Amino acid sequence: MKPEASDEALRIIKSRNSLMIRAMPSSGKQAISYDSDKDLIIARLRAPAEENMANLELLKLLKRLSGFDFEIISGKTSKNKILKRV
Repeated sequence: MKPEASDEALRIIKSRNSLMIRAMPSSGKQAISYDSDKDLIIARLRAPAEENMANLELLKLLKRLSGFDFEIISGKTSKNKILKRV
């Protein structure tokens, strides 16, 4: 099943070397959107926030949408994260 992703979110993900993301685990669906007021990506994820499952889903989702690998440089145990393209 293909995740929902806004055009603006995809443009931001593909053009920036670092991203501010608010993860929303256990959302029931995968969706990526962009909040221009806060300048952050909102990632709705199916996986729960336990045993690193939501983080892994987020990294795989970003790779699938952008073609780039990312690493979490801040916020591994928080909903608010900073990711860097590697």
